[in-house]
Amino acid sequence: GSYEALDVHAKLLHLTLDAPYRPLPEDMPPMASTISENGPDAGLSALGCHQFERPHAGEVSMEVACFWRKTSDASAPLDTQVSLRLNDRAGSRITQYDQKLAYYSLPYLAFEKPITTFYYVPLPDNLAAGDYTLEIVVYTPSGEISPKVSTPIVIDE
Repeated sequence: GSYEALDVHAKLLHLTLDAPYRPLPEDMPPMASTISENGPDAGLSALGCHQFERPHAGEVSMEVACFWRKTSDASAPLDTQVSLRLNDRAGSRITQYDQKLAYYSLPYLAFEKPITTFYYVPLPDNLAAGDYTLEIVVYTPSGEISPKVSTPIVIDE
């Protein structure tokens, strides 16, 4: 069979987003993250994570923004994941949610610009207001890679 190219002109009339639109920050916010190297270098370093909006107790999820920088021509595989682990003050795991590190290919990113990613973490129904820690562990099917990030999280009343 053969295929014939169609010249299609389309105009976007309406776009609906799941959450209110928020442009990427011009500058990175101040971050209180702790960053550690925990595996082989995949050409990626962490700059930290930040909670722009505090969730309230009883909300179903929270959002956290993480900032990364490409450091070498080494590239994290497309199946690179992040494990988002919410811990209480004692260090006990409350919930864990794993998802893709990013929805774009890291080899094509520029060295100069930080990479901003937003992650959603489902929260347990009975999560009380208070102070928590979110650990972000980067891994591939063969194991953890650098870096590992811990950032303070606040759940409001």
